[in-house]
Amino acid sequence: MQNYRSGYLQLAVVYYFEYQDKLNNSSSTHDEIETARQKVLAVLQKMDKNLPQATVPITTNDHYFQIGHLYSRIGEKDTFRSILEDLNQRENVSVEEKLKFGQAYIQELDDFESALTIFKGLYDSYLDIENLVRTKGIKKAGLTQASWDRWQKLYAEIVSSLVLTYRSMELWEPLESVLNVWLVRNPNDINAKEMLNTVQKNISSNSPDSINMGSIFN
Repeated sequence: MQNYRSGYLQLAVVYYFEYQDKLNNSSSTHDEIETARQKVLAVLQKMDKNLPQATVPITTNDHYFQIGHLYSRIGEKDTFRSILEDLNQRENVSVEEKLKFGQAYIQELDDFESALTIFKGLYDSYLDIENLVRTKGIKKAGLTQASWDRWQKLYAEIVSSLVLTYRSMELWEPLESVLNVWLVRNPNDINAKEMLNTVQKNISSNSPDSINMGSIFN
């Protein structure tokens, strides 16, 4: 059955490139562009109707994500959001996949809140796992050496994703906390130090005392 789904997807991708050609062609009319978009959507909807997720589940996370991403690229953002929500509820989601989902929330849906939930969850999980490894060891923490190595390898990307999300949302105090923890581990990170200085200035300028002082002198 998955082969049938692959056939639908291959056709949808062909139509998608035709849609992109129309979209990028300045001589294309609005109706021509919309017709090309509808061709992609029709194939995807027919696939979902004939091979519904409820009865013929898409077991591969990346495969399901790519379908959602295709929906997003033709403007069907709500469908992509629904797929991302389904993916985030699965138990067999890797750290790498969660990072990708979080980035998709930002890049495709402009949804920083949902991305923050993912990145903050990964960050907290790392700190909890790290504490367990330190106190009990890798095996008693329920990990293999390979899985712990993978967590450690991805720690910087987790922090970077969380930091950029906090900064975009102007959540200065939690951003300050994350940067302080990072600098304890990486005291020579000049960029992090500069960002921390900027964050602390923002916190000071937004504090009640600063606001009151400003109103006194104005």
